[in-house]
Amino acid sequence: MQIAANKAVSIDYTLTNDEGEVLDSSVGGAPLVYLHGAGNIIPGLEKALEGKQSGDEIKVTVEPEEAYGDFNAELIAVLGRNMFEVSMSWKWACSSTLPVLTAACRL
Repeated sequence: MQIAANKAVSIDYTLTNDEGEVLDSSVGGAPLVYLHGAGNIIPGLEKALEGKQSGDEIKVTVEPEEAYGDFNAELIAVLGRNMFEVSMSWKWACSSTLPVLTAACRL
């Protein structure tokens, strides 16, 4: 199957910076799954994957304008920890009506 618009795609990846330092990877975990052509991944990577097939291996360099844009220090905000307080009064509601070995729970 070729990667094309409206196809579900599953990729293993390793993201590195210019120095080769690993920033993120699917190695040892689940692959990244997305719907191709729906804007769910950065445009530069989506363009590089277009037309590829199962088993293909590629190395892609994505420029800022095809990813998240250039770094802008003015957009950095330091937030206090108190802005992320979590209430500890959780209520659990669980259902055991699902198939064996599963349960549906919500907070």
